[in-house]
Amino acid sequence: KDLLKSALNPGGEQARKKSARLDFAFVFPNKDGRYIMKEIGRVFSETNGRTDDSARTLNSLRFQTGDFIDVS
Repeated sequence: KDLLKSALNPGGEQARKKSARLDFAFVFPNKDGRYIMKEIGRVFSETNGRTDDSARTLNSLRFQTGDFIDVS
């Protein structure tokens, strides 16, 4: 979580707000060459009792070399 948040810190004022929520997805080609998007989780800048996916690792989510990570 901290690594991803720190990497996005220069990304804009919206990502630095206390109420910010960042959603993550893998984007990867399927066997037909079409790109698929798979939502993998979200983190909050301040949890305030909300649960997030900050403890999940790329390895546990089966991230593979060549996959992309979409952040919104």
